[in-house]
Amino acid sequence: MDIAKLTTYQVMEIAKDTWAINEAGMTAMFLLKGTERALLIDTGVGMTDLKKLISWLTPLPYDVVLTHGHQDHIGGAAQFEEVYIHEKDEDSLKPINYDSIADYVELLGNCFLDRKERILFSGDACNGNLLCRDSINTLLGALDKIKSYESEFDRNFNGHVGYAGMPFVGSMDHSIMNTAIRICENILSGTAKIEDGGKNAFDGDCKVATDGRIRIVFSPDRLIDEGEIPVR
Repeated sequence: MDIAKLTTYQVMEIAKDTWAINEAGMTAMFLLKGTERALLIDTGVGMTDLKKLISWLTPLPYDVVLTHGHQDHIGGAAQFEEVYIHEKDEDSLKPINYDSIADYVELLGNCFLDRKERILFSGDACNGNLLCRDSINTLLGALDKIKSYESEFDRNFNGHVGYAGMPFVGSMDHSIMNTAIRICENILSGTAKIEDGGKNAFDGDCKVATDGRIRIVFSPDRLIDEGEIPVR
């Protein structure tokens, strides 16, 4: 195998038989090796031969799961015969087989929980820079769901560890989730400090609410969508 062809990847073992794979500083994937099968979480942008890298890391058969349908997380999916994605993101990738996957991982919306190593793989659901494409009320409900599992994980790795070439590939501070929840609550109550965010990823103007290291970008027209039940 020509290892030189894999230089766009940074691979780090973050727990026993668990690797973080950073793709050229843009996105991170995770490989979990069990006793009989392995699990690949996300497929990155798809710049290089991810399938070949996985075969180098483990000889075991494996399943491929996607935290959500953003291009920087599903770009390499075509390298694999079968992948799994949450049904709400089915339009981003078809066809999808929705049968159950590895027993040691439970689907949490767009997160995965490894109960054996007590690690949460949260994709883009809970990190320092949250781009909220749904309503703030929906985001708050999702964060509440993640928090309900916090007694079952000690570490939380998002899908962008090592972003932009940063050498730090570590889990997030537990305070990030609580801070993100507080920001959502403050936005909904009208007490958040809000700034203009231009047209970042939205058709219209977006707003930004920041608290310490946590930043949430959202549409001011989508605090609670029509027909939604308020979380608070």
